[in-house]
Amino acid sequence: MANQALQRKQNGIVDSFLFVVCGNIGDATEQTTLFPLPLKDQANLDKYGFPEIDIISVETMDENGDQIDYSDVEENIGDEISKWLKEKHPTAITAFTSNGDDGIDVWWSGIEAISDEIELPFDLEIFSKTLPDSQRFKAATWLAILKKSCAYACDENWVSDNQFRINSIALSEWLHGFEAASGNGYNNFDAGEAGNAVELDDFYLGCTWGQENPKDCIAEAYEECESDVDDMKTFIISSISSGLRNECRDLFVEYFGSELGLFWALYTSIWPKFNKPVADALQDVAGLRENDFEDVAEPWMFVTDGWTDSADS
Repeated sequence: MANQALQRKQNGIVDSFLFVVCGNIGDATEQTTLFPLPLKDQANLDKYGFPEIDIISVETMDENGDQIDYSDVEENIGDEISKWLKEKHPTAITAFTSNGDDGIDVWWSGIEAISDEIELPFDLEIFSKTLPDSQRFKAATWLAILKKSCAYACDENWVSDNQFRINSIALSEWLHGFEAASGNGYNNFDAGEAGNAVELDDFYLGCTWGQENPKDCIAEAYEECESDVDDMKTFIISSISSGLRNECRDLFVEYFGSELGLFWALYTSIWPKFNKPVADALQDVAGLRENDFEDVAEPWMFVTDGWTDSADS
């Protein structure tokens, strides 16, 4: 695991590890928070060469010396993982690990882009406001995934810059669609707001839409928008974005490795699952150990089959 992390670091990817140990592993004090353990304990893992590590201990015995129920230990572990992510990796998105786990139970793994390091042709903070509430803090990571999936280099090329702006709009709409399909909220996507947020060039917008629509369609759109040019611009942006829904889905399925990987990234962005190993948490949700399929049917179909009626609600 450490060797793979060091190899990845040479390619500019820094892995950060949180080790959770059940029981008091420090001699000086009980550890139930994210403060460093006694130096000798940290050194036992430091010597392996992990790029970034934190260690926490979760107690398994109460103050009376009685064994704590395992379900309560699981909840305590989940709380500590949640604190760690909020404190150190607030923009991270769940993703299945590709690292060897050496027999260690993995309770969470994910990816994260650093907001200050991502290059974009528009303002990140303004764009983030076009996303559903559940995804706003993760805007930098979603855009980094989109950049990689589209092989976009942010090289001040007018064509590629504007195409990435359109793809970013499609990303916003697609995330709103999942939000509605999941039942966590409504589809509040605003095409006009998204177009303004990414500073989409009007000429490029017109050229893109005109390639796919004959002159009669333009006249019909103008009439449908009651000759309001601003409304027509919003109409065109919405039309182009909706045409990219399947492409957007396919890019993310490829990035996350499977439809299940993409579903889990989206689902846990809304309902994090930190209180048990990933394999068990996934089985509970997608394997229907405890859940009725109706609870996940709509968001699952949104990911696997494409845009559904529920995504428009």
